[in-house]
Amino acid sequence: FPFATKGDLIRALLIPLTLLLRRTEVRGGSPLFFVTAPGAQTGKSLLARTLFLAVLGRLPAPMAFSSNDEEFKKSFMAALMSSPSVIYYDNMPNGWSVGSRELDAYATADEYIDRILGKSEQVTVPALSTLVFCGNNIEPKDDTRTRTIEVRLLRQDTENEDMKKALSFTAKHRAEILAALRTVACQASVIGSTPSRFPDWEAKVAGPVIGLTGDRDLLKAVAEAQDSTEMNWHSEELEEVLTCI
Repeated sequence: FPFATKGDLIRALLIPLTLLLRRTEVRGGSPLFFVTAPGAQTGKSLLARTLFLAVLGRLPAPMAFSSNDEEFKKSFMAALMSSPSVIYYDNMPNGWSVGSRELDAYATADEYIDRILGKSEQVTVPALSTLVFCGNNIEPKDDTRTRTIEVRLLRQDTENEDMKKALSFTAKHRAEILAALRTVACQASVIGSTPSRFPDWEAKVAGPVIGLTGDRDLLKAVAEAQDSTEMNWHSEELEEVLTCI
């Protein structure tokens, strides 16, 4: 796959490891994943499906993402009711910025609470599904940026024949791939240069990858997003105080 940088390749590895460990080992939430590229025919969806197949042994059906808040909440809760291993939003419109209070709350907890549309009672469901978003030039916005791992691919000028074989290769060698993923998960955990919002996930998923690759800045972009978001909050608070004065 045409990863934009070596760091993007390494961050892609976090997706199957999160799928492998989220339900049994990781507590306190896990990040959302964005797989994006500057244009079509780059292999975004194929990459996501290959990683899903490696862990799950099947290809989950993609969901459509609605920009309407009520429609999104309705479809999101309906998907969570069956507690799938992965919720996969594919073919998102070019350039969409994605973020909401629902996604923010979901990412940092083990349970998700919301009201079923049309009913008065609230429902609590497990928040253990891994969320993956695929689209051209998509990005997280607002506080969702601090809860997101981004994997970027590059546009290719020529067809990549090897990439077309990714699914068949994965299906054929799935037992070996799973064994390799377990080997990675058993590596000694190393603390990165910048902490994330997910200490347990970081210790059990990101930490072994950091230890294996030596990439201590693996989560730096997430931390920088968090610093930027918090700085914006302080700016807004300062502006409000000055207005009152």
